[in-house]
Amino acid sequence: MCIEMKFIFFVLYVLQFLPFALLHKLADLTGLLAYLLVKPRRRIGEINLAKCFPEWDGKKRETVLKQHFKHMAKLMLEYGLYWYAPAKRPEIAGALPQ
Repeated sequence: MCIEMKFIFFVLYVLQFLPFALLHKLADLTGLLAYLLVKPRRRIGEINLAKCFPEWDGKKRETVLKQHFKHMAKLMLEYGLYWYAPAKRPEIAGALPQ
């Protein structure tokens, strides 16, 4: 296994220890950064939304596309929970419900 993959699996392992709410905040930030930095994928999303929903204005399509990037980041960051966390995570007093 290459060093990059080992690093990714290590990061996913560490992410399982974050509170769920913090993991989602981190994913929102990651998704927003991906929206801003991964221009080819953003452009494809813009074109697809314009073709599928011509009645939507540009602001509505932009909002939906940003949400898409955030949800994709949540999915990717939650892999650490799916792969490494125990089936029942310990309850933390005062924590937000998961």
